[in-house]
Amino acid sequence: ARMRTTRPLRALLGSPLAKLQLGGLAEAAAEMRRLQAALDALEAEASAGGGPRGHQRHCSVNKKVAPRQRLRMLFDGGKFCEINRLAGHGMPYGTVPAAGSITAFGRISDRLCIAAANDATVKGGTLYPIGVKKMLRLQELSGTCRIPIVYLVDSGGAFLPLQSEIFPDAQHGGRTFFNEATLNARGVAQLALVLGSSTAGGAYVPTMCDQVVMVDRIGHVFLGGPPLVQAALGEVVSADELGGAALHSHTSGCSDHFAGDEAEGFRLMREIAGTLPRPPPPPPAEPPADPMFPSAELASLGLNLLPREGEARRIGLLNILARLLDSSQLLEFKPTFSHGLVCGFGRICGRTVGLMGSWTRLGEKDAVKGAHFLELCGHRGLPLVSLVHTEPDLPEPAGSEALAESAAACLRAKARMMALSAAFPLPRLSLIVGDAAGCDYFLMGGRCMSPDFLLAWPNGRLSERLDAAEPGADAFKAAGQLWIDDVIRPAETRLQLDRLLRLSLHYSGLPVHSAGPVAKQQQPSGSRPTYWPSYPILRM
Repeated sequence: ARMRTTRPLRALLGSPLAKLQLGGLAEAAAEMRRLQAALDALEAEASAGGGPRGHQRHCSVNKKVAPRQRLRMLFDGGKFCEINRLAGHGMPYGTVPAAGSITAFGRISDRLCIAAANDATVKGGTLYPIGVKKMLRLQELSGTCRIPIVYLVDSGGAFLPLQSEIFPDAQHGGRTFFNEATLNARGVAQLALVLGSSTAGGAYVPTMCDQVVMVDRIGHVFLGGPPLVQAALGEVVSADELGGAALHSHTSGCSDHFAGDEAEGFRLMREIAGTLPRPPPPPPAEPPADPMFPSAELASLGLNLLPREGEARRIGLLNILARLLDSSQLLEFKPTFSHGLVCGFGRICGRTVGLMGSWTRLGEKDAVKGAHFLELCGHRGLPLVSLVHTEPDLPEPAGSEALAESAAACLRAKARMMALSAAFPLPRLSLIVGDAAGCDYFLMGGRCMSPDFLLAWPNGRLSERLDAAEPGADAFKAAGQLWIDDVIRPAETRLQLDRLLRLSLHYSGLPVHSAGPVAKQQQPSGSRPTYWPSYPILRM
């Protein structure tokens, strides 16, 4: 008899929505509508920046182009996708809209780039601790995906009342200079367009870039401004004389190009971006196909909004996959071995990916299954998409030796899955569709596992315990603290995953096999692990 080849992707059978209580679905949808309205308000707050007063001062008094308009002038067709837009929401020192800077990705002269634009309408562009964290996150993304960065510089420097949280530590402001240097050394272009002040330590940001454009009369780079020079030396000097575009373009050489106005500056920057090398093309994708079910129904499928009884949440997870995957098709891996973890292969907009989804507390067999699946994806060069809903850890059972051995076996299996999750060498996206609690959250690709992107639906919650005493951080607080990258609307999930997979696969290759792990000090900031097991896949 002929050997049986790989099964074709099988369609999820019908829509399991009928098996759920309709009342539960209606309540879940109503709660999601409330949360999405809150998301709308927070995004509007972030987009407003410093508000009418800040924009009036920036545009009318200082005669500068508005921050988001600058990004439209930079990117092809004025189109870009903003990331980390809720950063700075609900901070202990007060909300800082968009953390004082706008970060986005798009194409510049048909080259995929990411940009960081200081928003001088927010406290004059001064840098808060969350602003430093957002910049480091952008540089990490640049290094991981090998995407050039364009800095649109217009900053008053550090917010001095909080300098102890900005200056001294390894992951504070100085790390941005370390990252610029290591990214340059790896051939990831760093470009700067100076459109305002670049003061004190911030003066190193453009100076350490590959190429710099400065705009006349508004662009200034100096360690200490005119007031400091007058106070320290008694000399009266203008900002242009001290560190203007003409000085740095004609005398010091800190600027490579002189621009008479912002329009010329953006034209020069787009021309510079056009000289960047193109990356190798990504692997070819299959023709995309729409899911069989409408994406609007995802709004009623937040897993922590569904009943805990029975397998309602497992059915909900399958329903989510049916609304994300091409033709709603999933080739499920080990479907009869364990039920707490759903693994399988499918396509998102024509691109084959590995998929992992959790809907309850993971057991030993789930961890064995997950470790095996991670190895498969790593060896086959497939990016991984994780849908996360995890529950708090339970205390270890006391009593018989058999119970103790069972708990130890579960711990060993989870430790192996944790190690493979940490070493996963390919693009990885994680999406919280319910709760993110306990150590299972780490297994599924939480922030500590450095996924390329970590997203959440508005119903997402993060905490170690998640009980009455500790309700956890909601998705909005988590995005404000940059514990996650963004909060997205369920109906937009497939579009967002497609965009971010394209970004993550910008410069991807097959996993690098080596005899052992690379020493930690040799791993640059923002790089995927270079070690992956080269031994045959083990079935434990």
